[in-house]
Amino acid sequence: ELEKAMEGGSFREFADK
Repeated sequence: ELEKAMEGGSFREFADK
C-alpha cells in the first residue's frame, strides 16, 4: 500500500508513523 500513499501524497504521514 506504499504506492497508494505515495500517489495520495501521504508518504510523509506513513514515514512519520
